Amino acid sequence: MGVCHCDDFFLWSNPAKSNDKKMQQILSDIYLSFVIQGEPHVNGVEWQPLDPNKTRFQYLRISSPRNISMDSRSNVGHEDFWNTINFDENKISPTT
Repeated sequence: MGVCHCDDFFLWSNPAKSNDKKMQQILSDIYLSFVIQGEPHVNGVEWQPLDPNKTRFQYLRISSPRNISMDSRSNVGHEDFWNTINFDENKISPTT
Protein backbone atom coordinates (compact mmCIF):
# COMPACT_ATOMS: atom_id res chain seq x y z
CA MET A 1 0.00 0.00 0.00
CA GLY A 2 1.45 3.34 -1.02
CA VAL A 3 4.97 4.39 -1.82
CA CYS A 4 8.02 4.49 0.38
CA HIS A 5 9.12 7.80 1.81
CA CYS A 6 10.22 10.07 -1.09
CA ASP A 7 9.57 7.47 -3.82
CA ASP A 8 7.45 10.08 -5.58
CA PHE A 9 10.21 12.71 -5.41
CA PHE A 10 11.20 12.12 -9.04
CA LEU A 11 7.88 13.69 -10.04
CA TRP A 12 9.18 17.09 -8.95
CA SER A 13 11.90 17.06 -11.60
CA ASN A 14 10.98 17.01 -15.28
CA PRO A 15 9.11 13.72 -15.84
CA ALA A 16 9.24 12.38 -19.39
CA LYS A 17 6.07 10.28 -19.47
CA SER A 18 2.67 11.95 -19.86
CA ASN A 19 1.16 9.98 -16.94
CA ASP A 20 4.02 11.18 -14.74
CA LYS A 21 3.34 14.76 -15.79
CA LYS A 22 -0.35 14.32 -14.94
CA MET A 23 0.58 12.83 -11.56
CA GLN A 24 2.97 15.72 -10.95
CA GLN A 25 0.09 18.16 -11.49
CA ILE A 26 -2.27 16.15 -9.26
CA LEU A 27 0.23 15.98 -6.39
CA SER A 28 1.00 19.66 -6.77
CA ASP A 29 -2.73 20.48 -6.62
CA ILE A 30 -3.17 18.30 -3.53
CA TYR A 31 -0.30 19.96 -1.66
CA LEU A 32 -1.28 23.48 -2.68
CA SER A 33 -4.94 23.04 -1.75
CA PHE A 34 -3.89 21.72 1.65
CA VAL A 35 -1.51 24.63 2.25
CA ILE A 36 -3.90 27.33 1.01
CA GLN A 37 -7.29 25.98 2.13
CA GLY A 38 -6.35 23.61 4.95
CA GLU A 39 -7.89 20.64 3.13
CA PRO A 40 -6.43 18.50 0.35
CA HIS A 41 -8.62 18.50 -2.77
CA VAL A 42 -8.21 15.66 -5.24
CA ASN A 43 -10.04 15.60 -8.58
CA GLY A 44 -13.51 15.61 -7.01
CA VAL A 45 -12.68 12.94 -4.40
CA GLU A 46 -13.53 13.90 -0.83
CA TRP A 47 -10.44 12.96 1.14
CA GLN A 48 -11.74 11.70 4.47
CA PRO A 49 -9.72 12.53 7.59
CA LEU A 50 -8.39 9.71 9.70
CA ASP A 51 -10.88 8.74 12.40
CA PRO A 52 -9.30 6.93 15.38
CA ASN A 53 -12.74 5.62 16.40
CA LYS A 54 -13.17 3.59 13.22
CA THR A 55 -11.90 0.04 13.00
CA ARG A 56 -10.83 0.50 9.39
CA PHE A 57 -8.01 2.80 8.29
CA GLN A 58 -9.21 5.15 5.53
CA TYR A 59 -6.70 6.30 2.94
CA LEU A 60 -6.49 7.88 -0.48
CA ARG A 61 -5.74 5.23 -3.10
CA ILE A 62 -3.94 6.62 -6.13
CA SER A 63 -3.64 3.87 -8.75
CA SER A 64 -3.10 6.20 -11.68
CA PRO A 65 -3.86 9.81 -12.60
CA ARG A 66 -7.35 8.69 -13.69
CA ASN A 67 -7.98 6.26 -10.84
CA ILE A 68 -8.06 8.06 -7.49
CA SER A 69 -10.50 7.11 -4.73
CA MET A 70 -10.92 6.67 -1.00
CA ASP A 71 -10.40 3.14 0.29
CA SER A 72 -10.13 1.46 3.67
CA ARG A 73 -8.41 -1.50 5.27
CA SER A 74 -8.55 -3.13 8.65
CA ASN A 75 -5.00 -4.49 8.59
CA VAL A 76 -2.51 -1.83 7.55
CA GLY A 77 1.17 -2.62 7.23
CA HIS A 78 0.60 -6.27 8.07
CA GLU A 79 -0.46 -5.42 11.60
CA ASP A 80 -0.54 -9.11 12.52
CA PHE A 81 3.19 -9.36 11.78
CA TRP A 82 4.12 -6.24 13.76
CA ASN A 83 2.07 -7.42 16.73
CA THR A 84 4.29 -10.52 16.97
CA ILE A 85 7.41 -8.40 17.58
CA ASN A 86 8.17 -7.57 21.20
CA PHE A 87 8.75 -3.89 20.50
CA ASP A 88 7.01 -1.04 22.32
CA GLU A 89 8.44 2.11 20.76
CA ASN A 90 6.34 4.64 22.64
CA LYS A 91 5.65 2.68 25.80
CA ILE A 92 7.03 4.16 29.01
CA SER A 93 8.68 1.55 31.22
CA PRO A 94 7.94 1.71 34.93
CA THR A 95 10.87 2.89 37.02
CA THR A 96 12.12 0.86 39.95
